[in-house]
Amino acid sequence: MIAGNVLPPTPFHRPVTFFSDAPRWARSPAVAVGVAVGSALLLAIAVYALGVEFASQFSETVTVDNPAYPGDQFCEINDGSFPSGPEGHDPCDEPATVERDPGPMVREAFNEVAVYAFIGWMLAWAVGAILLHVGAKVADGVADMSDTFAIAAWSGVPSAVATLPTVAVIAYALRSEDLTLEDPETTQAAIEAALASVEPILLVLAVVGTTWQAAVWYGGLRGLHDLDRQKAGVVAAVFWVITLLMSV
Repeated sequence: MIAGNVLPPTPFHRPVTFFSDAPRWARSPAVAVGVAVGSALLLAIAVYALGVEFASQFSETVTVDNPAYPGDQFCEINDGSFPSGPEGHDPCDEPATVERDPGPMVREAFNEVAVYAFIGWMLAWAVGAILLHVGAKVADGVADMSDTFAIAAWSGVPSAVATLPTVAVIAYALRSEDLTLEDPETTQAAIEAALASVEPILLVLAVVGTTWQAAVWYGGLRGLHDLDRQKAGVVAAVFWVITLLMSV
């Protein structure tokens, strides 16, 4: 109780009080975009870190097509008549396959996922803000769309923060698994078994992150949209259920 009184209100601590007296900067479109981008970056960094950790689990090399080899059909058609490459080197003399460290390939795949995660987060923020505004207006909310976008942006921070322990738990679960790209089915089964072992923890983290996020929605609906407790609670609860179902 003492700590609650001493700490100043923020969007994440005593959000009703914060949004009731929210300074103009906290509701500005520029800050809303900045907060949303920051949350999206945090998610992308978490995905990248998971990729780095996941890639380190592959200790065996994998056989892949050699990009320097033009292909059997090409070499059979030319049958040595094709001009040699630099310094008289015939590309058809290259081996058809080579051994590669799978780590860089796995990291590259996760890098792409991180980019999509960033884009997806920004889209989710925009769509979520519009839906939240519709819900608030149905409940007789009074705030402008820009205010709702600010609420949605601030509410994304707890969810983004929750991805950090989530990634740590997943990385820990996969650390003891023997993974290889040579046998994708076995690797997939091992990954699924590892994730199943920590599923209760992941569920708890999802519930905590979503509940904290719902508290920010509730505070914004009370403080900016001037909804009473019941209406703000109903709108926040509906979005809590939807978000939780989408995250598990």
